Amino acid sequence: MSNYLKIFLIFSLLLVGSIFLLKKNIKYFIDQINYKYFNNIDDIDKLIIKDLYDIDKIQKPYNNFPKIQMRRISEDIYDNPFSKYYEELQTYLNSEDIIEQSRKISYNFKNNCLKNKALCRENYLYLFGYNDNLKNKKITIELLEEERVGDYIYKKYKLFDDLGFYLPVLYLRKMDNTNVKGTVISIHGRSSSPEFVLGINKEDYTRKMGKVWVDSGYEVYAPLVQNGNGMDFRILGFSPQGYDLFQLNNLLKLLHNKDLEKIIVHGISYGALLAEALAIVDTDNKIHTTISSQSMFAIQDWMYFQNFNKNLKTAKLNGRGERGFDALPDIFNALYGGIINYSLIHPKKLILSLSSGSIKNNDYFNIETSNSYLKEIKKIYKEKNNSNNFAFNYFIGTHEADPNGVIKIFEEQFLD
Repeated sequence: MSNYLKIFLIFSLLLVGSIFLLKKNIKYFIDQINYKYFNNIDDIDKLIIKDLYDIDKIQKPYNNFPKIQMRRISEDIYDNPFSKYYEELQTYLNSEDIIEQSRKISYNFKNNCLKNKALCRENYLYLFGYNDNLKNKKITIELLEEERVGDYIYKKYKLFDDLGFYLPVLYLRKMDNTNVKGTVISIHGRSSSPEFVLGINKEDYTRKMGKVWVDSGYEVYAPLVQNGNGMDFRILGFSPQGYDLFQLNNLLKLLHNKDLEKIIVHGISYGALLAEALAIVDTDNKIHTTISSQSMFAIQDWMYFQNFNKNLKTAKLNGRGERGFDALPDIFNALYGGIINYSLIHPKKLILSLSSGSIKNNDYFNIETSNSYLKEIKKIYKEKNNSNNFAFNYFIGTHEADPNGVIKIFEEQFLD
C-alpha cells in the first residue's frame, strides 16, 4: 500500500470521526436548549423517548436547568406584546387599595362562613380534595412483621380500605411498657418517612419525634403519606392530600375502635397540614389532642394579614405572576387557610409548634402581623372560654420538630 493511500485512509477516518463527534456535540447542545425552552410537554416526551437508549447521559446535563413551566409568559422566552399589561396587573394586585379589599373579603367571608360551621366545614373539605363517598364498612389491618429492635417492639402493618388498597403503617413502643400513656399517630412531612419519624434511619427534620414519644411512655403509629409525589387521585374524587386524609381517617377509626383512651395526632410540615385537616374531619372527637408542628397555616393567614408592598418583591414576570401553594387550590389558601382553619378545629385541644427559623423565613414575615395572627388564633379559644385547650410552643430552630417541647406542654396542660 502506497504512502499516499495510507495518508488518505487515515485522513478519511479522522474526518468521519470528527463529523460523528461534531454531530453528537451539536445534538447535545441543541437538546440542552430544547430542554430549557420547550413549551409543550408532548415535545419533551418525544425528545426523551427518542433518546431513551442514552437516557442517563441526556438527563445529567439538565440538572441545573429550571423546571419546565407550562404556558410561560415571559420576555426571556419570546417577545410578548402583552408583557407590559402583566407587569401593570401585578403592580395593581400589590397596591394598598387591593390589600385593603382583600382584608375586607377575608373578614366578611370568615364571618359568613362560620355562621354555619357545618357547611363551612363541608366546603373546606371539598376544596381540600376530600370526600366521604367511600364508606368503609370494615377496616382491616394485616400484621406483616414484628421484631425486637433493642429495647423496642417494632411492627409493620398494612391498613386496607374498601377498594382493596392499603396504607403502610409502622409501629413502635418500648418492650417493657405494658401500660402506655396514650397512642400517637405521628405523620411525617415531605422528603421524610415513617422510618425517620421512628428514628430507624438517620435523623432528619422530624427529629425522631415518634421515637421521643415512645421514650416518654407512649405507643406510636407512623403511617406513610404519599408525600407529594404527584400521583393523580381525581379518578376517586380526591386530591393527593385528600386521599392521604381519607387513609388517615381510616387509621383513626381503627384505633378508636380499640377503645384507646387517648389518641394524639402529631404532624410536621405537610404532616401538620394533614393533622389539622384530620381534626376537622373528626366530628366524633376521637382525637384527644392535635399537635401541629411547622404548619404553613400557623405561620400566616395569607389573605387577611398580608402586607404585599413591604414583603412581596415584584419578581421578574414569570407565568402570570401567580404564586404556587403546593397542591392546594389558591382559593383554599386565600379563604380557608388560616383563621377559618383553626376556627373549625376549635374547641378541640390544639398545640401549635413553630420555630424561629420557620417564622422569619416566611416570604411574608412581619413581626407585628405575625404576632397579631397568633393572638387571633388564641382569641378564638379565649372568646369561647376554651383557653385551656390551646397552647403555643415556640423554639429557636429551623424547619424542624421540637418533640420534647410539645410533649412537655402536652403532659403539663392536656394530659388528664
